[in-house]
Amino acid sequence: MNIEFDKNFPVRVWLASIFIGALLLLFISFFLFPPEMPDTEIPDRLFGLLMTGTVFSSLFFVIIYLLFRKLISLKSMTPKRLKRILAIITVGGMLLLCIFFGLDFSRFSIELLVPLAYAIAILSAIGLNDVVKKRNEY
Repeated sequence: MNIEFDKNFPVRVWLASIFIGALLLLFISFFLFPPEMPDTEIPDRLFGLLMTGTVFSSLFFVIIYLLFRKLISLKSMTPKRLKRILAIITVGGMLLLCIFFGLDFSRFSIELLVPLAYAIAILSAIGLNDVVKKRNEY
């Protein structure tokens, strides 16, 4: 059986993970700092989180996209295996990027919620999107 992978999968996962991560962080900040965030700030914070997520992940997205293109060319690649590989590399890369920017994982702090939210967002986005191209049947 010949599997036809959807070449837009990495783009959909990238955009969904940025959006889900921003919503999770907004939700967390709303409950951790309720008196500090009036309702009028919510759209501004969401926009700021979306832009920050886009900027910080854009270079890594290019790397993942190129890796995805290479992996789908392998004959032995299955959809489940591809999703697992991409999930491990993406979450691992995001954590390495956090370390590069100086996040300290050795002790608990509020900053650890950022990679946690984005790890959940990445795994959710990979799970929610189909990697196999759907065929239109009429």
